[in-house]
Amino acid sequence: MHTSTTKQRLIQSFLELASKEGMGNISLSRLANENNITKATIFCHFSSRDELIKNMYAYCDTIRTQQEISLEGDARAVLDRLVRHWIEFYTIAPVSYFYRIVSEQQYTDNLAKEKSHALWSMFYGQSQVVLETLADSHRLEIEELDLATIMFSSTIKHFIDEEILTGSDEDDWQIDRFLSKFCTLFTSSPGKGPQ
Repeated sequence: MHTSTTKQRLIQSFLELASKEGMGNISLSRLANENNITKATIFCHFSSRDELIKNMYAYCDTIRTQQEISLEGDARAVLDRLVRHWIEFYTIAPVSYFYRIVSEQQYTDNLAKEKSHALWSMFYGQSQVVLETLADSHRLEIEELDLATIMFSSTIKHFIDEEILTGSDEDDWQIDRFLSKFCTLFTSSPGKGPQ
């Protein structure tokens, strides 16, 4: 997405303000004041507030992580790296701003609903690929891949939701406990740790 510096700054500013105060609470006048410009300047870049919002979503679609997750090691180590990567990526601005807006707006805004669905699909898809790889390499024994994927991705999304939406970052012990129990559940020999 090619944007001018001012246009990008307005998008980023709107994203941050809307995340903190709710999208419905941020007027174009407020955005202009926050950026020390006139409201007319905003209209030089966006024909309407709706266009600004569409541009904000498009901008957020361009934010990607380039980090690859190593699938080397035992199942517990691989899953821990995946979870830590997701938490780090989704809880740092501007992605955390986008995540909060989508989570809060998905019930009243169709575009936010689409983005929320896309996020869930990403969690699910990446989880399934990693779990399938761990099962194929016999590091986990998973008979029902879809069920294991739903369990894993839903729980990790819950941890991310907790950190972003409530500000709770005290869940390391919960993540460790979940990963240990998950790996134990899907280990070939009861009582034996993940391979």
